[in-house]
Amino acid sequence: MERNEQGMEQTRSCAWNKRRRCSRYNPQAQKDERLKVVLDTNILVSASFWNGPSSKIISLVSSDLIMCFTSNSLLEEYHKVILRDFNISEDSFNERQKDLLKIATVVYPTQRVFACEDKDDDKVLEAALEANVDFIVSGDKHLLKMNEFNGIKIITARQFIEFFTP
Repeated sequence: MERNEQGMEQTRSCAWNKRRRCSRYNPQAQKDERLKVVLDTNILVSASFWNGPSSKIISLVSSDLIMCFTSNSLLEEYHKVILRDFNISEDSFNERQKDLLKIATVVYPTQRVFACEDKDDDKVLEAALEANVDFIVSGDKHLLKMNEFNGIKIITARQFIEFFTP
């Protein structure tokens, strides 16, 4: 607060971001320069069970070197695939999902997208668009065939690790 000529307290005007935080006075509101990604379900599943490029990406997210975004649709698909294809309990899954939610930000897409050959993959594009990410990381052939969507690069986990590490 500052005092005006009459000695009354007043707030300084400044630019407000979406979260209504004043970027001049709030360091968290400053532009974050980290790369932003959406990880497709197949990448999350792979990272959950095996060491490799997918788990390395999760390590980068855990280390706050990159930002990861997901959506409720992607989390539901992750839940369905894990319980369908792997012999783990609901409790074990809940622990895995809780760990994921500690490092990923859930977005709520406001735009429907109809761009992928496989319509089930449109939810990945919707999350990526909502989060304004730099990359979609996927092993899905339909998404990878697109190469790019609205300026968002679509690449494999291995390509992302090669890009990110010098």
